[in-house]
Amino acid sequence: MKKISIFIIVTLIITIFTACSSNTNSIISDLKLEKTDDSEAMAYIINHPTEEQLKKVPNLETYEYENSNKKESFLFVPINNKSTIKVFQLSFENNKLQEEKMLYQRDDSRDYALYIKTFRPEGIPFLKITIENEGSVGEYIVSYSGKDGIPDVEIVNKTQ
Repeated sequence: MKKISIFIIVTLIITIFTACSSNTNSIISDLKLEKTDDSEAMAYIINHPTEEQLKKVPNLETYEYENSNKKESFLFVPINNKSTIKVFQLSFENNKLQEEKMLYQRDDSRDYALYIKTFRPEGIPFLKITIENEGSVGEYIVSYSGKDGIPDVEIVNKTQ
């Protein structure tokens, strides 16, 4: 009986410490985003977030790309903490998109989201966002589909 009691206590302690050191970004539940079972998912994108949604992000940073007076916005929310977020300016050379220069970087994105204001081109894109976590990389190229439009929420999956 004593061994069973000790086993239960040890199991409870391990469970509590595991829950406290969660690698999942708490913003996901704060924003009531549907949890995805997709192991390839690395980030959520909330297009045209409301002021209420922005207020729920404790570590919110804003990045505004200076390319147009018409700004659209979206919230880039890493699924896992300790992710590295980078924003690159793109150019179109030799019939393919090339990273021209890095414009922004954030490491250790604990309970963090990046609020991006930019123009979404329907033609050649000029911005790319990458997310890196535990050896995996995902990327999102900022563009607009005139045919399908922009959904309220998008998921960024692993590309590598």
